[in-house]
Amino acid sequence: MATYPAVTPLPQESPVQAPATQQEYQFDKDTAMRYLGQVSHNGPRVYAADISDKWLIGDSSGGAFLLALSTGAAMDAFADRHQKHPISLNIFYLNKAPPGPCVIEVTDLKTNSNGYAVAQVVVKQVHDVSLETPSPATLADYNPDEYKTRSHSIFNMGNMLTELGITYTNQETTVEPPKLENMVQKKPPFFQTRLTQGLDKTMKVARRDKTTKVETPGETEWRHLIEFKDGRPMDFKATAAMADTAIPTAWNLGNDKLGGPCWTPTLHIEVQFRKIPSGKSHLGKFVTTHIINGRLSVDAWLFNEHGELLAIARHHNVIIPWTIWAKNSNKL
Repeated sequence: MATYPAVTPLPQESPVQAPATQQEYQFDKDTAMRYLGQVSHNGPRVYAADISDKWLIGDSSGGAFLLALSTGAAMDAFADRHQKHPISLNIFYLNKAPPGPCVIEVTDLKTNSNGYAVAQVVVKQVHDVSLETPSPATLADYNPDEYKTRSHSIFNMGNMLTELGITYTNQETTVEPPKLENMVQKKPPFFQTRLTQGLDKTMKVARRDKTTKVETPGETEWRHLIEFKDGRPMDFKATAAMADTAIPTAWNLGNDKLGGPCWTPTLHIEVQFRKIPSGKSHLGKFVTTHIINGRLSVDAWLFNEHGELLAIARHHNVIIPWTIWAKNSNKL
């Protein structure tokens, strides 16, 4: 049975704490992790955490939560280095992540004194994980042969406070943020205990004629205002999560066009951070231009409440029936 080599003498079982001003926020409690240690000097740093049952889509974790865990681990691993900020990330969702314990490995791929650095972040769980599964207490309790990869990410890390260079916006092609005055509050279908949502009342959604019963498809675009219910401010970890927190754009086509209730699980996302996040809300715009053979891309722009662009993202999704995605189809 393969195991990792001896552990270097680094701090063990240390909790990864959120900043003091954030410790009371639920999102930080949900994404809390413990540092177990580093596997050799060039090996991965290993963290223990839990997949929260408050961030599920159907019976497994939403991609937003895995993004948050991965970003939090990457930033902790770089906390004492020059590259404190995620510049971009690519995450592949390889397997469903049910609620229960997980480990997160952060491995350096490229180090740098002052330039950009690259790291790999992998979220793993034991094969038959459940809420009753014990979490590894020390690095010695972690046997990688018993674990299955749930998500695999590559992070480009840098320091936005020291970046220099031209700043330019093409006014003819730039994307404008959704308008605050168009937002009407509506309960989100997922993560209701954690988030509040405002929807753009000008969105064209699918509508069914009461007389003819014919459903007219809407537009494959989603615009919203989203924030934490407890008022937690936005930061890199939250912005990463919000890049994958939106109602599927395909839903606006309606069930008749889609062939019934469906989900659009994300295969892969790229997120590029444009500036250090600020504010307590995100204005999000998510647009799909093509759906071909059930696969679609979603381009996303995330702004703060002042209209400043914080991040852009591109999703690669596939449309599948909800009954295939979730064991309990009544949850939709």
